[in-house]
Amino acid sequence: MRKGWVRTGLLLTVFAAFVLAQTTRQHAAALEERAGQLFEEQRWADAANAAQGALQADSNSVNARLILGFIATREGKHTDAGRQFEKAAALHPKDLRITTYLASAYLQDGRLREAEPLFRRVLAVDPANRAAHFNLGLLLLQRGAASEAEAQFQFVASVDASDIGAAAGILECRLIQKNSAGASASAHEINQLLGPSDPERLRIASLLTKYKSWDLIVTILEPVPVETSQGLEARYDLALAHFRAGRSEAAANVLAESPKLFEQADAQHLLGDIEEKLGRLEEARQALDRGAALDPMSEDIRFDQAVFQLEHDTPASAVSSFQAGSEAFPDSWRMRLGLGAAEYLAGNADQAAATLLALVRKQPEVRLAYSLLGSLYDQSPAGQDGIYEALNSYVKSNPGDARNSTALAKILNRRASPTRAVMLLQRALALDPSLTDAYLELAAIEYDRGQLQESRKLLEKAASLSPAVPEPHYRLARLYQKLGMDQKAAVESETFRELKQKAASAQVTVADGLKEQQP
Repeated sequence: MRKGWVRTGLLLTVFAAFVLAQTTRQHAAALEERAGQLFEEQRWADAANAAQGALQADSNSVNARLILGFIATREGKHTDAGRQFEKAAALHPKDLRITTYLASAYLQDGRLREAEPLFRRVLAVDPANRAAHFNLGLLLLQRGAASEAEAQFQFVASVDASDIGAAAGILECRLIQKNSAGASASAHEINQLLGPSDPERLRIASLLTKYKSWDLIVTILEPVPVETSQGLEARYDLALAHFRAGRSEAAANVLAESPKLFEQADAQHLLGDIEEKLGRLEEARQALDRGAALDPMSEDIRFDQAVFQLEHDTPASAVSSFQAGSEAFPDSWRMRLGLGAAEYLAGNADQAAATLLALVRKQPEVRLAYSLLGSLYDQSPAGQDGIYEALNSYVKSNPGDARNSTALAKILNRRASPTRAVMLLQRALALDPSLTDAYLELAAIEYDRGQLQESRKLLEKAASLSPAVPEPHYRLARLYQKLGMDQKAAVESETFRELKQKAASAQVTVADGLKEQQP
């Protein structure tokens, strides 16, 4: 009796466990189905709760893992998505669909080394898998293998010629490979695929902006009607592309065709740049003023206003504008840089040196500040030690900066350290063999050493590299005269006078340097 009872009790226990397991699985399946419905209804939080409930009922619920992975992907939580897909893939390692999800999560999480073999595994089993080809193309593009990436996108396009994602991938691959003809052909194909109002046009234009392909942007954006929701943005970008391509009149015409654009600060800002390029300075000034009035807290517009004053008005007026800009934007290194440059051109060398030295102490990577400090060395005796220390420290940390190495070499020569100066100048020329200033300074050092013929060779090299720069011709005229080469001296003197009349003013040169500074 006792043994039989034990056996019966064991059977009852097993049966109860089986019933419980079946009930649990049924509950998990119901929650899975509910999570799927909520996911389809885009009720993401509710879907996630239902999927979590399914996993609590059955930790092996693959569908719940997938739903949680999809929701994490949608929220940009690619690491979390990868964890869910990893667990799903462990339960079903041969399911190519899950492998693709996992590889895509790795790709979006930047885990390229882990994603690539998974995509290739999928393609080994299913060579026609378009999603795997496309995503492998994206991965190879990120890895810098543009030629291989293009082959993947080409496969997708061969199956579906209307696939804009594949067409955009091919376009980017050709841009990276500097295949201008191929990129142009791709852009025209995309133009044919897209309707005039298709929002994809703006995305393609954004891609082309990355590679400064201004003419191709014009191809993509010209068909966009102004009346559409993307119309004004497209017209602004079209005008900007024309301007960047050197077609200022065309850019002005695009803006003029879209009067509503003039209600936007950015459009007024662009118009100011266009009018300045066309030489219509008063119109440029008015456009910049209108842009600043529309958006007084735009650092870009306020900065360009001050640079405009520096170039076309007086340095003193620019000092006031940059000072006001520095107060309005206390963290703006560009405003401080502009202020130092304006003070320098206004003749206040000590104040300019102090402003720029304070800037590089806070922002030691601003290259133009060091070039300006080098120019201030002779004019600011009070700032000389600080200028030397700042440039010396910068060049030690940035030995690849040929221009500022040359600026430091000039200072070292003034400080009676010609040996180190020569070393820096030789290194600068190894980095940039076309650096005229380095040849000029080497020539000065050789002249001081009495090596006049060597100095002559260096000056002649500088003049040949930069025939439109006045200084090499001025120095050659003096040296030829010292060497008794009067006829050559006269020719160089005349060349110097002619070039000096044509040369850009210091205000223009400094303003051009400031315009290149990006926030």
